[in-house]
Amino acid sequence: MILPLAACGDDLATEAAERIAENAGGGEVDIERDGDDVTIRNEDGEVSVSTSGRLPAGFPEDVPLPEGGTLVSGVAADTPDGKGWALTYSVDAQAADAVAAAVSRLEAAGYEPVEGGSVSMGEMTISQHRNGTWLVSVSGVESDGTVLQYIVAPDPS
Repeated sequence: MILPLAACGDDLATEAAERIAENAGGGEVDIERDGDDVTIRNEDGEVSVSTSGRLPAGFPEDVPLPEGGTLVSGVAADTPDGKGWALTYSVDAQAADAVAAAVSRLEAAGYEPVEGGSVSMGEMTISQHRNGTWLVSVSGVESDGTVLQYIVAPDPS
């Protein structure tokens, strides 16, 4: 509920969202809005969300992205546990085909499949790959078009 209020864009909505977050968590929360970007900060870190079509700040350059499609949203999180990113694309392909194309690009860039990290369930396909630095989970689901999502986190191996 906090993010939709903050995304409204006026100062009153942002202040209300900050107060709700602070009352719920008991700590200081700062919410900043800049165009299509919203950043929420507290003592544990920050989360930035963008619907501008730009990659989030600090997104790893060695993670190959899909060819084609439209970047719908990007999220960057910086917490005591590390940095992570989530990208959501709208693509013109079936979910399984979009994930297969993403997997090909990951493998061509030196990423290796995670044992047991690939699964297909009905309209959804998921595949995980790692390169020793990053763990990348790519999922595709068909829901009013095809959505392709990348989740990137430090590789724990």
